[in-house]
Order: sequence, then structure tokens, then C-alpha cells
Amino acid sequence: MRQPFYDHTDQIFTLIEQQKIEGYVSASTFTDLFYILRKPRGKE
Repeated sequence: MRQPFYDHTDQIFTLIEQQKIEGYVSASTFTDLFYILRKPRGKE
């Protein structure tokens, strides 16, 4: 993750894991992740 956002992001994910807050993602997150993860490997 990029600084200076890492510390805040870590705190948010920790609260989600501890079920102290609920976390949500947008529908486009899944297509974005697919694109990002596929890019270094190619289309195969």
C-alpha cells in the first residue's frame, strides 16, 4: 500500500476483522482487482 495511507487503512481493516465496523466494497472493485491481478500474468 502507498504511504501515507497505510496506517489508516490498516486500522480500518483491523476494525472490520474485529467486527466493530462493517466494511463494504463497490461492484467495480471486483473487476478492478481482476484487471490488476491479471495484468502481470498476461491473458492466459
